[in-house]
Amino acid sequence: MSHLQHLQIQRLRRASSEIIHYSQAVRIGDRIEIYGQGGWDRTTESIPSDIDKQIDLAFANVEHTSQNAG
Repeated sequence: MSHLQHLQIQRLRRASSEIIHYSQAVRIGDRIEIYGQGGWDRTTESIPSDIDKQIDLAFANVEHTSQNAG
């Protein structure tokens, strides 16, 4: 589909996009769909053992992706 714009925002997922053709977000016209934003630290690429921290990071990753996707 040539009208889809696949977006890779975070470095962690760039490797996944090359291996399994995964996109963090897809722009379809004026709509952006965001996928698979988990509770990992974007800087260290680590996943904390504390579930509350993972939840906070997941929401931060959704916000980061949506802001950078336009």
